[in-house]
Amino acid sequence: MSIKTNRAASYWEQKTFLRHRNVIIIGSGIVGLTAALSLRKRNKDLRILVVDRSPIPHGASTKNAGFACFGSPSELLNDIDQQGWTRTIELVKKRWEGLKLLKELIPHDKMKYNPCGGYEVFDDTQKHLFDRCESNLGELNKALSFIGNDVFRPGNNLIDSHSLQRFYGMISCPYEAEIHPGLMVQYLIWRCQRENIEFINGLNIDRIEEQNNQISISGDNMNITSDFILLATNAFTRKLLPEVDLYPARNQVVVTSPIYALHLKGIYHQDMGYVYFRVVDKNRILLGGARNRFDQQERTDDIANTTNVLGHLENLLREKIIPGQDFQIDYCWSGILGLGTTKSPLVEWYSDRIFVACRMGGMGISIGALIGQNAADEITSR
Repeated sequence: MSIKTNRAASYWEQKTFLRHRNVIIIGSGIVGLTAALSLRKRNKDLRILVVDRSPIPHGASTKNAGFACFGSPSELLNDIDQQGWTRTIELVKKRWEGLKLLKELIPHDKMKYNPCGGYEVFDDTQKHLFDRCESNLGELNKALSFIGNDVFRPGNNLIDSHSLQRFYGMISCPYEAEIHPGLMVQYLIWRCQRENIEFINGLNIDRIEEQNNQISISGDNMNITSDFILLATNAFTRKLLPEVDLYPARNQVVVTSPIYALHLKGIYHQDMGYVYFRVVDKNRILLGGARNRFDQQERTDDIANTTNVLGHLENLLREKIIPGQDFQIDYCWSGILGLGTTKSPLVEWYSDRIFVACRMGGMGISIGALIGQNAADEITSR
């Protein structure tokens, strides 16, 4: 004899967890959480619900390297080649504004904010790239004067003090910092809960429908209605809205076993920002990226690691970053970026009741809080 399981929601569940809301935010990363807090600040009576498919946030907000940055010289020059000076500098201004907003939202100690400064390093195959960057520092610094004086500075005399091998050049930036992404998101969730913003985790939404002057989300045999929906799912937005200008890109990351007598300090960029590394826990190295070396393979939303990328990252460590040091890879994971035909975030109304805030372009930490605030402004203006 078999017993059928009835997964229909009870009367009590319909009146509590599944009741109608004013705004449902899909995605509990930096954009979704800051949008929720901004909505609450504007209206203390709004019924706000944040839903996420995972028990804990599982997107790029908690899987990145923890860089509070706005673009290295070679990355910015590459962007200028693609979209011109005006659009590139306007985007950097938004990143800088987003970083300032993030620091206003979260006390430094709650996300381990450390203004350690950053460096772009160029290996011995990138002499031409370094020379181009160095010759454009004056023009870049002039365009970025809203950040401060001499945003980028020649740093070749510093290479030896960092114990880097086979690197040809270095450019420093005192305005960059490092954070702890897990603590950052954890604090934002705590702030939301204090503001009576509700959460449902582990809800895998498969359908959004507009009907009868409201909108509904459905998944796992549950249905919840709302006045408005904010999609803050970044790279995964196409699963619900397949036609948006967006594609996923996977970044793989490793963290080494403890290594003693490290001389690295600050955060490091290489290869037009595609490679990045820093020290964590005082004696481990976090290294990630290199997706440009495996472009088609890494255009995926599969949260997995591959032997070819991990092998490439390990070789970078052994041959250039810490040659001669013994270590193992203790942690490895991947995060999915949201990219598109432009590096600018996609922040717009998809329909009368669906607002989309995605395509962070790998700069979610720097620009995410601003995008969340902008989304809240748009929704409250309706």
